[in-house]
Amino acid sequence: MSSNLEYLDDGKFDEDTLTNRLNKKNKSGGMKRRYYPSNIPQTLICNAATGVLYPYRVGTHEQSLLYKIVDTTGTCDGNGFLIKKRKHRGAKTDDEEEEQSELPNPNTNHLFFDSPEQCMAHMRVVISPTDVARWHEGARCHEGARPATV
Repeated sequence: MSSNLEYLDDGKFDEDTLTNRLNKKNKSGGMKRRYYPSNIPQTLICNAATGVLYPYRVGTHEQSLLYKIVDTTGTCDGNGFLIKKRKHRGAKTDDEEEEQSELPNPNTNHLFFDSPEQCMAHMRVVISPTDVARWHEGARCHEGARPATV
């Protein structure tokens, strides 16, 4: 199910706002992991907010028990760490090219959450009430099929 993310009036995503929002640092000043993606088929799914493993595998029918979003912004690497923004300067020297990182990440990141509410709280996005209600209605059909996380 898709979410209604925050976009500019022209329909484009505000990359600077997202980069600033995701650019959290830990106490030691290093970059903090933004989320825990589950990108590799047939591996255990990881809760994107907590890093705790679920007893379900990526690509199986059981993954439908969880709330899934796909991050297509390209601002995080395949491990969920924020990619530093490229520095745009005039003429590039060899040193400057080495400092630049690959932004955007050309690969998507698949994120799984316990619920849309956990997703909204962690990702700081707004998901439409209609989508939230639809997910909960489907989750009721699976009630009792969801064991605790590993």
